[in-house]
Amino acid sequence: MYASMGQRLYLEPISGRSLLMQIDLSRSLPPGLRLRGWQGETVYSFAHRLERRLHATGGVISHLAYTDVSRVLGTRATAAQVTERMVILCQTLCQLAPGTLSAMTSNGPFSAHLCAECVGDPGAEHVWDGYRYTCSTHHQWIAPGPSPKRPSKYAPHPPGVWTTRRVPPEVVEADLQIADLYSKGRITARLVEEVVRRVGSARETEHHGVPRPGDLPWVAAVLASVVDPQVQAVVLDETVPFKDRYASLSIKLETRVPQPTPELCDQVWLLLRPTAVWVRSVIHGEAAVDAFEPVLLPDAGLVLSAIRYPMEPFYRSMDCLRTAGRDDDWWWEDRYVVSRPAAGGGQLLICDNGHVQRTSKGHARRYTGEAFHCSICSGQRVVAGLNSLGDVFPRLRAEWDHDANGDLTPFMVSPGTNKKVGWIDDKGHRYRAYITNRTKHGTGCPGCAGKAVQAGYNDLATTHPELAALWDHEDNGELEPTNVSVGNSKLKIHLRCAQGHPFTRTPAKLVETGGRCQKCIGRILIPGTNDLATLRPDIAAWWHPTRNGDLTPSIVKTGSEATVWWQCHDRHDFQETITYRCHQKNINCPVDTGRLLLAGVNDLATKEPDLVKDWDLILNPTKPSQTVATNHPWSWTCRFGHTQSATVANRRRAGGCTECAPEDRVARGQRKLTRGRQGWDTRKRNGTA
Repeated sequence: MYASMGQRLYLEPISGRSLLMQIDLSRSLPPGLRLRGWQGETVYSFAHRLERRLHATGGVISHLAYTDVSRVLGTRATAAQVTERMVILCQTLCQLAPGTLSAMTSNGPFSAHLCAECVGDPGAEHVWDGYRYTCSTHHQWIAPGPSPKRPSKYAPHPPGVWTTRRVPPEVVEADLQIADLYSKGRITARLVEEVVRRVGSARETEHHGVPRPGDLPWVAAVLASVVDPQVQAVVLDETVPFKDRYASLSIKLETRVPQPTPELCDQVWLLLRPTAVWVRSVIHGEAAVDAFEPVLLPDAGLVLSAIRYPMEPFYRSMDCLRTAGRDDDWWWEDRYVVSRPAAGGGQLLICDNGHVQRTSKGHARRYTGEAFHCSICSGQRVVAGLNSLGDVFPRLRAEWDHDANGDLTPFMVSPGTNKKVGWIDDKGHRYRAYITNRTKHGTGCPGCAGKAVQAGYNDLATTHPELAALWDHEDNGELEPTNVSVGNSKLKIHLRCAQGHPFTRTPAKLVETGGRCQKCIGRILIPGTNDLATLRPDIAAWWHPTRNGDLTPSIVKTGSEATVWWQCHDRHDFQETITYRCHQKNINCPVDTGRLLLAGVNDLATKEPDLVKDWDLILNPTKPSQTVATNHPWSWTCRFGHTQSATVANRRRAGGCTECAPEDRVARGQRKLTRGRQGWDTRKRNGTA
């Protein structure tokens, strides 16, 4: 039981005796009751241990702090105010130095506890300083780990599984290696945090960014590897292709890291990518996007080979990765995040091409399936030396009209900018054109291309005087051949050929066709000059007298694709296009040649009455009166029951069934019988006659 009376605390021993101990909160406890505080221990943990030391009810110190603050302020105390008051009370009672206890608390699922054997209490929670992971004396885990929830608002986290178990010796050895690297100044807390996160991602652990005891040997080995100048020289040598550098890194990790995996090698490779970009920009002079300092800087004594040729495209470094089957958010951050969000705003992200930029993750990853949307690669942001017009198109940089564009330079605009600027070509022609038209469509000087008029240079009268002679001055009004360019494809001008035929055409089309008149070349009908009756009277003689209506040979051209009716000398009617008839080498009738079926005239039953006696009406899909003698094989069955498949021509040559004797066939064959060819003598030779 406890009761608050001013600044005095009444404690009842847990033995149940009625003797009360009265303690003045403004003074320190007697030396025998004081509790030692550990640097960084949470105030909740210390208060909990002190209450047990004094045999007080749990939560009494937080209650006194709450009532004291509320009484002074006249309102309910907040959790932060209660915590600060608890720190003062505990420091006063046990004469602790200021700063010993920590007011930092967390409601998360992780907590860190001091070594139970060193402290003498298994529940001493502390704020981890980020340096030591284990107690090397008692092999206890003192770094953050999963732990149960706090039982009450002002109570500490109970110890978790990792804290209550001893860690293997190799974990303690790894912790000592990391501490040694810290003491020599070879690593930073930022680098350790990044390596811990990447090792956890390589193993796809449940708790991202929180080291597990089993991960510590990997963490120590990776840290020792990445700060090694030999490893850095392998990865940062720009004279070696990326695939060879990755292979060398994999070999070195196999000798330094216990049981490395391809996923771990990928994480180390990705860790060093920002360092490689920094080397390219700072040491080799490649243009940088945003100034940054990578997590790992090259060793001060590292000597890199001088480059004598353009460096390999940086996106090829991503082609070396072997991690497969991952599309989660962690894997995206592993590839593209250089540093976490800072007070300056945004994150430092790196695209596949090595452009390090300060932007938001939401802008860089607009869609779940999209790898990285880079504003530099897409041209939305212009960086001189990387993606400006002057860098990407040096040819256009030479044509930039500095007088017309003022302070605007080709290094300030993107190749895809939809902006109209001034240009000057090698002939001194000045003009204005959109940048995107010049870069994407290859446009140039409109005067040289004939799109714009330059009198005396590209006008019709200067370049094609023979075509300018066709100019119709009356219909064109005030427009003269010197006012139009030969490349103009929109303006239609009036012309008149040597025969006096008027026509209209654009200057570009006029040059393309050579000034040919459509009437003169037969494209336009002129009765009595280029009609069918005048040019091809032999074809016009086949014109059907009644079935073409008002259409006559004198009002159609020889090249017309109209389908009309024709009639041969045998009075067979048929349809064909005019141009087809005019281009035939031999003028003939499709009925007479068998190309068109006319029942009773050229059908198979009429033309081959003897052969159709063997026509198989069951196997054939049509009757002999409904087809002509084509090259299609038909089924034939003779009177002796022999069924064969043959074309009409082959059947005609054989005179009928080839398995029957010549005298038994339905018609007289057109081919001389030879041994074995018609089958009858073969049948006799085989003894089947």
